[in-house]
Amino acid sequence: MKLKSLTLKNFRAYQVETRIEFDQLTTIIGKNDIGKSTILEALEVFFNNSTVKIEPSDANVHSTDKVVEITCEFTDFPEEISIDTSSPTSLKEEYLLSIDETLVIKKKIDCGKKTPTIDIFIVANHPTESEVANLLELKEKDLQSIIKSKSLDSKLKGNPTMRKAIWNSVSDLKLETVEIPVSKPKEDAKRIWEQIDAFLPIFALFQSDRSSSDSDNEVQN
Repeated sequence: MKLKSLTLKNFRAYQVETRIEFDQLTTIIGKNDIGKSTILEALEVFFNNSTVKIEPSDANVHSTDKVVEITCEFTDFPEEISIDTSSPTSLKEEYLLSIDETLVIKKKIDCGKKTPTIDIFIVANHPTESEVANLLELKEKDLQSIIKSKSLDSKLKGNPTMRKAIWNSVSDLKLETVEIPVSKPKEDAKRIWEQIDAFLPIFALFQSDRSSSDSDNEVQN
């Protein structure tokens, strides 16, 4: 996967939502204390949260909202994911891509807590029609019930195949950009996140304000 952009909101100096584009080679230039290091450290928080750990003080001091948002947009994601060995699927078939057909992952960090907590969302152009909006959270038996109620092929096997048939049975899915929680919900939404997480790029942050050695965690990782 390739990082296309980073969007920050309420993180340190970036109170207003700010988007940074990346290319094959990206150089960040600016005055001292203008937020250059913050961009790199936000990526460290997103990918690792180890060399730089998010802290309650990282929320913008001028904001009453203590929820920090760090959003990464990716291209070159896997064409196929496997959450059910009998029924491979893709992010596109699961309506988990943005309107630009990129993969957008948002991490919301509650810095109002002594130990900040992180919730993960996929921001996608997803069905919002009430009867099919939550298919990723349904168990197999629930999907089978919908298949039966719609008089669809009862021989369909595998959650991805059943979801596809159900979505195809609706004339207007009312696609809209929504945030789909993937870190806590049950069933396939969480399984899909586990698949995506394994393909995320490796990010290593080396800080020049201290000496580095081969034994450092960022080097070992």
